[in-house]
Amino acid sequence: MGPDRTLVSGVSHQMVGYGPLTDVWGAHCGNQLVDGSDLTEGVAAACERVTRALGRVLREIGFLGLFGLDLLVTPDGRVVVLEINPRFQRVTSLLNAAERAAGLLPMPGVHVLAFVLDALPKAAPGAPAPGYSQVVGYAHEDGTVAMDLWPGTLGMGTAEMEEIADIVATVLAAVRPDKTHSAHGTIEQSKSKFHLDASVATSVEPRVRDLLARHPVYPEIDLSLFAAEGIGPQG
Repeated sequence: MGPDRTLVSGVSHQMVGYGPLTDVWGAHCGNQLVDGSDLTEGVAAACERVTRALGRVLREIGFLGLFGLDLLVTPDGRVVVLEINPRFQRVTSLLNAAERAAGLLPMPGVHVLAFVLDALPKAAPGAPAPGYSQVVGYAHEDGTVAMDLWPGTLGMGTAEMEEIADIVATVLAAVRPDKTHSAHGTIEQSKSKFHLDASVATSVEPRVRDLLARHPVYPEIDLSLFAAEGIGPQG
């Protein structure tokens, strides 16, 4: 969402408790991009109207940037808002791929522009919804993955996906919660502030840089333009 208007990207269907992936009721199992032809007539348009209406309210209170909505469609076709998520969404990577295929600037790029421009650049209608999906694979208690890995939308293969998994596991194993004072005067573990061992951060950084160098997230964006304006991290 920019200072002048709200751009609506796409709709995804959230898969929950999907039998082939989990036996846990209500477990999140992934997302599938959908368009009007995949939904009951009028539902896609209603989702867009709700999003724009909420965008106007958020803009009035000063919010800028990317946000997502969790919506529920009732049996009679009404669209109900469950949750507003003012952040990047789990489905953002799929939408990026669809937007790039349609020749549009991916939403994270629009997110940056929302903070540096007085008005968002003119954009084509929302990107089409090709058959992109992502699934969550759950692991067995013995630590083995319950499903095979396959190439992702950034051209990464199984080796790269396993490298990412190892980096994430290494970082999580070295993260410790900070201490905080509770309202009762006791010292407890913080639920929002954490500390990462500096040596681990140093060891994984070159691995992350190597992955991003070989598989840039947004290869069509000239980051030097942002650097020239002093926007974002340098180098």
